[in-house]
Amino acid sequence: IALCIFCFRKSADGYLLGRDTISILHWIYAVNALTFYLTLREFCKAIALVTMAKSRKLFLNFSNALNILSLVFLITSVLAIRLSVPLEVEASQNMRILITITTGLLWIRLIGMLKSINVKMATFVMAIVQISKDIFWFMVILVVVVLCFAQMFFTLLVPGNCNAESTLQNRLDCEPSEYYLKVYSVLLGDFGLFDREEDFFNARFALVVFVIFTFLIA
Repeated sequence: IALCIFCFRKSADGYLLGRDTISILHWIYAVNALTFYLTLREFCKAIALVTMAKSRKLFLNFSNALNILSLVFLITSVLAIRLSVPLEVEASQNMRILITITTGLLWIRLIGMLKSINVKMATFVMAIVQISKDIFWFMVILVVVVLCFAQMFFTLLVPGNCNAESTLQNRLDCEPSEYYLKVYSVLLGDFGLFDREEDFFNARFALVVFVIFTFLIA
């Protein structure tokens, strides 16, 4: 899987940087060979698990689902790169997103393989999984709080001259999504987006809302 990640990133980097087509195709051929091996390996494992009555539930666990999902994205990404390279088509945003998701899934799969090799790594990975499960509802509440206060700040601080199309395109203060980013930045300790020079603290009620928000997340 590590070799597959290396070859895939070589082909993806070459495609994104517009390098020589022949070198990109060489790396794609290497990825195809490794993908065929991984697919055959998953197919044989699936047959073995399905034929064992006690192991059918194991076939549907998170690890196997991740392996299958990473293979699907890998095949899709390689096929998309292969079709785009001869045409010298510039990478679109959707293409970049596809390659990004594929890269993340492959690295997560590598971590999953490492936990089966090293006992300490397995303990560490299982601890992360358990902690993620334990804080799930806390994360739900945190997301609700961020959404709530972002919309409140937008209501209080949005400029009154956002009706003009030129102003709406040129000023981020008129975009509701910008306030979600600002509130999330406050969670990370960055208070610079709510600057005094932007008359934020001149709005008294906005200041009260800001204090309440920082008190809740502190």
